[in-house]
Amino acid sequence: MALGRPGIGATLELQRALGLRETEAIRGGRADILARWERELKRDRAVRVVEGTKGGRERTVKPADQVRALKAVERARSILREQKTSHLIVRADGTSASGLKQARGIYRNLCHRENVLSHAARYEFAQERVQAYRDEGNSEREARAATSLSLGHGDGRGTSVASVYARKA
Repeated sequence: MALGRPGIGATLELQRALGLRETEAIRGGRADILARWERELKRDRAVRVVEGTKGGRERTVKPADQVRALKAVERARSILREQKTSHLIVRADGTSASGLKQARGIYRNLCHRENVLSHAARYEFAQERVQAYRDEGNSEREARAATSLSLGHGDGRGTSVASVYARKA
């Protein structure tokens, strides 16, 4: 899904594959960060999310679907090379957004036009991650706590993962 511009679709897929918040995905859509994420996925099967996090709290995200995550990062890097821009979010004329505020506006507007809720990507990630932790032999409580950490909420928010993110629609 490109939503009119390839970088928009790539940003949405980063959100889905890595459980990123909107700002984390937008700020992560830079060549240097994407290159680091690709190395980390290949080496550690996880990525460190540093830029755009709530409260500036760095976290480690271990995607349930490693192949999907790696493909999302590789696709985003490819789009940057094709666009010849420094960020995934570009204006209608193909130039980079002037800053985070404009990039968020572009992203939100294009998602809204297509009736796409970008935050729903985190819900899907959370559901997949909880199930993967369960499949690894963790208890329901442990799976929720670990998923909460991946989402950047802290381990004490497992109840919120159960009631908000992991609910089946």
